[in-house]
Amino acid sequence: MAITCHIAHALDVMFEEKDFSRVFEYEHKDFFILSDYSGTTKKKGYRTYAFLIFQPYAENCFFRNQKLIRADFLGDGRRIAFKGLNDRNKINALIPLLATYNQISGCLISISVSNAVMFRQEGAVSEKIETWKPKIRGRLLDISDFCAYLIKKCFNKEERIFWITDLDDIAQNHRQVEALELILTDSLTDLGVSEPTIHVHTSESDDPENRRIEDVLSVCDLVAGAMSEVVSVTPIPKIDMFVDHGPSGLSWKSNLISSWLVSESNLIKFPHVIISHDTSLPGDARVTSLHPSNSNPFEN
Repeated sequence: MAITCHIAHALDVMFEEKDFSRVFEYEHKDFFILSDYSGTTKKKGYRTYAFLIFQPYAENCFFRNQKLIRADFLGDGRRIAFKGLNDRNKINALIPLLATYNQISGCLISISVSNAVMFRQEGAVSEKIETWKPKIRGRLLDISDFCAYLIKKCFNKEERIFWITDLDDIAQNHRQVEALELILTDSLTDLGVSEPTIHVHTSESDDPENRRIEDVLSVCDLVAGAMSEVVSVTPIPKIDMFVDHGPSGLSWKSNLISSWLVSESNLIKFPHVIISHDTSLPGDARVTSLHPSNSNPFEN
């Protein structure tokens, strides 16, 4: 596990401010953790990750409404993604879909990491991924380390963990999915989680007729995309200040998603975590939080 004690302690403090009891509403041995990322280009300055954690059955109400939203706006099988919000049907589906995410009993965490902050040294990676391109390997290691931290924080050893990721450059084929499973298991073992039961799946297993997996996974894509944009236009020295009306220069979709992040819901939404580069601190990293805009159309 490569997340430093300094960063883990700062994350612990942020977790203590929220009540996780609703995440464990159902007496079930299975948990799902979904993830996606954005802003991984050099010019962005930060790489951003989003994670959704919930139990089976916690999303039943979501899927009932998701089916209706697809019938009304996305009947031709179109996919909702932050970068792809460029036609009328997808745009019209966004607000009802975000409102439906509020019905999931789980938690949503998003994290931006400065490209100047690296958690692992090159020599500390598994031989399973040593031939991967450095950028792709870095994304995988970041995501597996954050997933391991969240699993350690939230789950008990008796539970089975299902990690679902998009069919992207860290999970393009069966060989890469096997590597994901091994790396996450290694990260959990480093944290003291003995014999974790991990199953990794991608959106490839989705039914193209209903896109249930892709639609629930889309919340990670949407949040990662929006918060990547927020971080790119927010002055870093002021990153820990409450953003009253949202930073200027945001696209309409980032403003909308940022507003949704502070709406009341069953879904526990954490303030966005920023890990910025600061050589005066342990690990050369400063951990702060960013609260999105308080002005939103989702309040009842």
